[in-house]
Amino acid sequence: GMRDRSPSRGLGDVYKRQVLLLPGLPAAGALDGAWKSAQGSLAGYRISKQWITGQTDVVVGRTQGIRASINIAGDSLTATKVIVDMNTVESGEVLRDLAFRNDLLQTTAFPEAVFELTSPIPLQGRPAPGGVFTTRANGRLTLHGVAKDLVVDLQAQQDGAVLKVVGTIPVLLPDFNLSGPDIGLAKVANDGTIEFSLVFQRQ
Repeated sequence: GMRDRSPSRGLGDVYKRQVLLLPGLPAAGALDGAWKSAQGSLAGYRISKQWITGQTDVVVGRTQGIRASINIAGDSLTATKVIVDMNTVESGEVLRDLAFRNDLLQTTAFPEAVFELTSPIPLQGRPAPGGVFTTRANGRLTLHGVAKDLVVDLQAQQDGAVLKVVGTIPVLLPDFNLSGPDIGLAKVANDGTIEFSLVFQRQ
């Protein structure tokens, strides 16, 4: 029964749990260093299109063609670079993907979308490992050869040895000299979001 359990092992478990879960115990600088994106990272877009009938559909494109890195020093995330291979983004419809690549994003000339931080993200007050840290970040998005400063909503979570970062970037197509192509009987909206769900491990 319960009494047979060795007390020392029980205390060890409790102690281990508390060290892992108590906020403030992970030393400042515990996450310091360079991290790079790992298997399971995804990025892409979400945009709506309107049919001539008035009906609206949401198109979601995704890719694992990502190279990303972050640097953490002290209690700040000091640098981030996310590079997405736009030629590999797929929405589940080949003709639509061709139209997006050739007519909208012109990926032959502009194969990559790049996001970089323009100011560090303070990590003070971040939750203990496992908790979700929500913040906004100032960054620069380069898309279709045009660079623009914008604000990104981010959520981060330490999950064991990996860091998970999820973000959404609102994008107005005209800001990047993009105009939504007419695809068949549908017109693509002038605004959408770039989304990413990144998994980082220590470099």
